[in-house]
Amino acid sequence: MADVGIKISDEAIDAIDGNDEDMVVTSKFPVFKVHQEAADSLTLTAAGTSANENVTHNLGAESIILAYAQNEDGDSDRLFVPGRTPAVTGGVDEVFVYAFPSDNSFNFRVSIGAGLGGDTTYNYYYYVMSDQISF
Repeated sequence: MADVGIKISDEAIDAIDGNDEDMVVTSKFPVFKVHQEAADSLTLTAAGTSANENVTHNLGAESIILAYAQNEDGDSDRLFVPGRTPAVTGGVDEVFVYAFPSDNSFNFRVSIGAGLGGDTTYNYYYYVMSDQISF
């Protein structure tokens, strides 16, 4: 029986005859399995310097989390949230966005060094992978 799997290629690459390394996606390589995904928001009040929310996934181990955030004004770029190292917006009001994993949850935090002068809402989106973090 021939190899069975999935290959997705760029227009310039033949999915049947192209090398696996040249594919956009191939099932011959590991692919993250999504356990949970959602969207939510956090509001940073004018007087506050941080806001956070705990998201439960109940996997029993630190999981891989892919998250991004965007100011609700819709004009801001979406920020990829790399984890314990913050994603940082530019401009006058630098905003720091974090996602801290733990065994059964992760904490999503938005913080700023000084007050914003008005309430600001940040929408965030995340994917929790069923794969565990192992070093």
